Amino acid sequence: MENKVIGKEILKLEDLAISFYTPVGEVKAVDGISYTLHENEIMGIVGESGSGKSVESYGIMGLLQSPGKVKSGKIMYKGQNVLDFDKKEMRNFRGAKCSMIFQNPMTCLNPVYTIGNQLMEAVLVHKKISKEEAYKKAVKMLELVGIANPERRMKQYPHELSGGMRQRVMIGMGLICEPDILIADEPTTALDVTIQAQILELIKEIQEKNNMSVIFITHNLAVVAQICDSVSVMYAGKIVEQGSVDDIFYNPKHPYTKGLLKSMPRIDDNKGEKLESIEGTPVDMLNPPSGCGFSTRCEHCMNICLRKEPPMLEMGEGHRSKCFLHLKEVANGRQ
Repeated sequence: MENKVIGKEILKLEDLAISFYTPVGEVKAVDGISYTLHENEIMGIVGESGSGKSVESYGIMGLLQSPGKVKSGKIMYKGQNVLDFDKKEMRNFRGAKCSMIFQNPMTCLNPVYTIGNQLMEAVLVHKKISKEEAYKKAVKMLELVGIANPERRMKQYPHELSGGMRQRVMIGMGLICEPDILIADEPTTALDVTIQAQILELIKEIQEKNNMSVIFITHNLAVVAQICDSVSVMYAGKIVEQGSVDDIFYNPKHPYTKGLLKSMPRIDDNKGEKLESIEGTPVDMLNPPSGCGFSTRCEHCMNICLRKEPPMLEMGEGHRSKCFLHLKEVANGRQ
């Protein structure tokens, strides 16, 4: 990956905790996560289903639905805590400063409004421009995201477009207000591999053109390797490893990260060996283990792992891992 200039800090999560208060108990969907996103950076959030990836993004955008609630922590945008914003400030932040591409374009586009209406609405809400200017901006955005005959598409309804085109429209809606931060929540999940490659290339191209910061949420490590600069690996509501793409792929530290990498098919594997899987099942978030969340599935599990939560340890510049296995390694390195 080419070296690019990463700018100053733009978004910082500090011990963010989000819980869902259900009739049968509290579900700690996000349990004290912290990370920093910089200008012109694409950061991947990786983890299996139920790890809390999407929930933390809804928390950032202020889109949590009841019974979900931000329990504690801070979401700092350019020095301001988003959680302290009033309704007006939140509306301005959501869309104009931070925008989101949702996971399923089939359900996120309104079936009774034309594509043009939905694109224009997004820009008219946040920008003081005329309908004519908004129309021109919407047509230009459809061109930018690679949709042919944009003026014709403006008059069409979502059901008249293919899945790939609808996803492009969703990307256009996310970008039309020129936000500082784009959150892409598994934007290629429902698409075939050819369209997926086009969408990924499009997001990377627009990000480089606008020097935008991107949080890319996915369970696909191959996608992360293709477009991301840094990675945060989530498991059971916590971040278990953070680092650059090179750190995660060439020097993984946490057993969960290693398990994810071993379960990936490799193009350079000529041995024909079977892919490994991570034994066990994901954590029951209503009754999580008292120690490390990954302890029940980890082949290196020790007694302390069952009793205490491991600390996040520095493994190198910008590379951190949450595992007791590293205590001796870190201690020897400091001697």
